[in-house]
This record gives sequence, C-alpha cells and structure tokens, in this order.
Amino acid sequence: MERYEFKCEVSNNAIQYKNIGNNSAYMDYIKIDEEKSNLFFGLLNKSIDILKKRGITHIMQLVSETDWVNYLMNNNKWQIIKSETYNDIKCKIIGCTIEDAKECIAEGLGNKKE
Repeated sequence: MERYEFKCEVSNNAIQYKNIGNNSAYMDYIKIDEEKSNLFFGLLNKSIDILKKRGITHIMQLVSETDWVNYLMNNNKWQIIKSETYNDIKCKIIGCTIEDAKECIAEGLGNKKE
C-alpha cells in the first residue's frame, strides 16, 4: 500500500496518509508540534495540494465517537463510512472530498475558518 508522508522542515509537525484505492487516502497519522502548531496547517495545505495532484479525490480518517458527536457531526461535509470499536472505544471512519478536506480537518482540530 502506497504511503504519503509529509514532515515540516522547521518543526515536529507530520502527517501520513495511506492510499487505500478508489482515489482515496486514509489519514493514518498526525503529529502536531505544540510549540509550532501554527505551522501544522501549512503542512496540511501542502499535503492536500500534493494528494490532489496525485489523483486523490477523498480523504478518510478515524475519530472517536465522542469527537464525532462533540465536534464533527454538525459539518455535513463529513460522511460516516463505517462504525467500529477499537480497544473498547467506539469509533467512526469518516470521509470528505479532497476539495473540502483542508477546511474540514482544520475545523475538527479547532481552527475554524474566519
């Protein structure tokens, strides 16, 4: 399975995606450098732009059911793909189009568009 890894050159911010076929990528890992978290969103934008150029049309990620209910379910751009339980924690695999991914992911991390 092809992986896409992005690391910030001046911080410890990082994002990893897995190509899961059907022009979709699964956001497998993120690391946000607490001291330079503002740089994470630049890395996110860069990664999404590169994935678009590689033909990716949808992004998916795993979130806890609690995060889904408290932060994400009111954004109708996210769609539930599957509900699962991992280590006794209820989770959702959610997805959105690549066109909406920057805004959706940033909002989920508490960075709402002004």
